[in-house]
Amino acid sequence: SRAAPAFADPHEFAPSVVEEEFSTGKTGLLLLPPVAPLRNSYTWVRAAEDEAEAAGILATNPAFKMAVSNSLTERGLKQASDAAKKLKDLGMANPRIWYCTGRSSTQTADILCDELGIPHDRMMPEYVMLDARGFGAHEGIKLKELEKLHAQYDAKSRYLKPVEGEDGSYAESVEDAYARIRSVLSNCETSRCGEEIVIVAPGADLLSIASAMLRGDDLRTHFKNKPPPGAVVHFGDMAATAKPWTPSKSNDPGPAWAAAERDRLTRAHDDRALVARAQARGHQDVDRLVDAHQDHTIRTARLDAQAAARQA
Repeated sequence: SRAAPAFADPHEFAPSVVEEEFSTGKTGLLLLPPVAPLRNSYTWVRAAEDEAEAAGILATNPAFKMAVSNSLTERGLKQASDAAKKLKDLGMANPRIWYCTGRSSTQTADILCDELGIPHDRMMPEYVMLDARGFGAHEGIKLKELEKLHAQYDAKSRYLKPVEGEDGSYAESVEDAYARIRSVLSNCETSRCGEEIVIVAPGADLLSIASAMLRGDDLRTHFKNKPPPGAVVHFGDMAATAKPWTPSKSNDPGPAWAAAERDRLTRAHDDRALVARAQARGHQDVDRLVDAHQDHTIRTARLDAQAAARQA
């Protein structure tokens, strides 16, 4: 929704005059959309294409974020180099680079650093908060099916999480990703001032959700913005759009509805998995019976042939 902090009730939350003088409130958390110009200028770079993306596979499990399958492709290397040129065109001479520690993001950040001539001590690793958004049980699906997931989950509620994966792949709602991105931006806003900050992270969802957060768009439609690998989005300090926060009624069904809906989707997923396993066992049983029948037929034919040979 167009509201401010995660889980805030728009009818109860209202920043004070003092809070609105700064980008962060008394808690140190960034108020979104910004109620005052940000202390730093921000540019987001989506990590360039990796091997999994080139193969059209959704790969978000952080357990494998350093895997070779997350290495940049030849096209990805060029995309990262092109992103560096775009940053130069934006006039960036010595930005600070905040980057996800996954392989594709690290390689992208290294290329930006080298081509911009930035000392590596200005690279700030982010070990968790900028990881790719998790899709749980949908890990490994074709990327072209991602639109269906956005329609199934994100378009219904910012709080609706995908079904959990059985292999440890975590599942995140838009709200979960919102909270992580907000944490990173709040960290930047409270620890730095007057800096050019480049954020490098994998996947389209983190960037599209960040765009909706900063611009005050409905988070349930974030996926209409589809930044490609290597995309560069300059937000600046948001001074042009920062304004005092005003309550607005949200038509999101809310966390309680999302929890109930997720339980329903989980049960349906489990039922489908159970049926699939039963069908697989059935196919195995049929295959065993066919093999046994064929073995019996061959054995009988061999015995008949031997008997006929003895009679001859």
